Amino acid sequence: MKKKVKVILAALLLMSMFTATMAQAADASTGTETVPRMYIDGVLLESDVPPIVLGEDDFYVMVPLRAITEALGYTIEWGGFSQIRIEGNGNGHSTVTIGNQEFWATNRASMVVNAPFIARNRTMVCIWTIRSVFADSVDDVSFDFEQNVLMITTTLPAQN
Repeated sequence: MKKKVKVILAALLLMSMFTATMAQAADASTGTETVPRMYIDGVLLESDVPPIVLGEDDFYVMVPLRAITEALGYTIEWGGFSQIRIEGNGNGHSTVTIGNQEFWATNRASMVVNAPFIARNRTMVCIWTIRSVFADSVDDVSFDFEQNVLMITTTLPAQN
């Protein structure tokens, strides 16, 4: 019970940080928000939830896991209240748990600074999680803070 309370409190804290970050992203001259965009191999990736920038470091850029997972050709399954399973790389599966900094990628445990959380019914993960979970398909993941753009470069064959 205490663990559930901690997870809920952490999610509420992160959501309040998201609201403050989006307010700071508003352009002073027009009053419009600058919404971060995502590109995979130069192609715009549409998502109902944009990346969330929590700070000025890659560790603090959270991205929607399902949109990226499916765009890379992997399958993703919701495993209950807090666990997500990703398959499709032929090297086992990866597991991400909401509110937990530890995740499993290709049969090894890894840690991230920011635990995954849910925003607008989407699981948000740090871009470092994307690097680890999709290590066999992703060559580079970076966020350009000046352009407000996430760029993912893959090792996948080009699609027409």
